[in-house]
Amino acid sequence: LESALKKETLWKDEDHLQHALQVAVDRNQNLNIFMRNFADVVRLPEPHRKKLDLHQLIRSVAKLMEAKAAERNIEFSYSLAENDLYIFADEQQMEQVLINVIKNAIEAIGDTGTVSFVTDTSARQLTIIDTGKGIAPEDLPHIFDRFYRSDKSRSRSGGGTGLGLTIARAWVEAMNG
Repeated sequence: LESALKKETLWKDEDHLQHALQVAVDRNQNLNIFMRNFADVVRLPEPHRKKLDLHQLIRSVAKLMEAKAAERNIEFSYSLAENDLYIFADEQQMEQVLINVIKNAIEAIGDTGTVSFVTDTSARQLTIIDTGKGIAPEDLPHIFDRFYRSDKSRSRSGGGTGLGLTIARAWVEAMNG
């Protein structure tokens, strides 16, 4: 594309423009196939599970993400069960799972809102709720697809790789979550 843009007569020559754009589309498709094949080769590490206090982990990760949330006037709300909630999980992987989900929640909200953490010890469940607009119906079937990013996430500067939720899901499932 850079080469095509440097050619002064590009905009005058529709055939050259069409060819340049087709080369870019083809190259992009080849890179996409390469990345998907590369992802098939790379395997996530197995979890090293140990007993973790989920409430402590939530507070710790939320503390880490507070500054990012505060930049957008987003608050965290906690409705954690009175009883401790212990899980057997890989601490680093669960931290990354929470970071990915919280980061997505912050991005979904945009400016001014709340991310809520709710635990239920009897169901052994953590629910994270944000006040964002939600996932577009057309994106919902694809949220766990590798490299999938919604149009909204593609248009954000510094948008992600489209791997965050895919990895988070794989790790949670590997820990029987």
